[in-house]
Amino acid sequence: MNAQRDIAKENKILQQLIAKQCGVSKGANASWPDLAEIFSHERANTILREAFIGILVVGGKCSREEAPDFIEKQIAGASERINAFEILHSQVCNGGFQQWLMNGYGELAEITIYTLEDIGTENALKVAEMVKKIITEVEINSDDKDFIYESEFCEYLDAQDTLFYELSDALQEEFKTFFGIC
Repeated sequence: MNAQRDIAKENKILQQLIAKQCGVSKGANASWPDLAEIFSHERANTILREAFIGILVVGGKCSREEAPDFIEKQIAGASERINAFEILHSQVCNGGFQQWLMNGYGELAEITIYTLEDIGTENALKVAEMVKKIITEVEINSDDKDFIYESEFCEYLDAQDTLFYELSDALQEEFKTFFGIC
């Protein structure tokens, strides 16, 4: 009976991923890491697994031969994207964008922006724009190591922090929904 419950759970997760991939349910409660767990079990439902691979192929994401590698990359990518978002959120909530920059996490800006744009909510897109503008300022002034400590830039970051704090809780929930995190 326990095996039947596990299979039912796996089927539900695969169905949610298929729906999500088709754009039917962007807020599905399943994510790529869930898929990794399912695909690691021998008893994974072959029909749903093949259907999911078929959707990837028909959707132009990859060829049938590339599907296993594509899925593996998506699983790995999901972990990196989750990590980049969580770092941004915790650093900015703790010490603002200046802390995020001082601790060297500006290097994660590209994947952080990609993640926020993929989440696609109004809040996520606002924060993606904030990160883009901040990183652009840092890159423009890259020859000055102390730029991030200059008062004018610190005031700009403080204003961005305030905007971030206003939408932080909602953004955190949107992130959890997007990645299927409880």
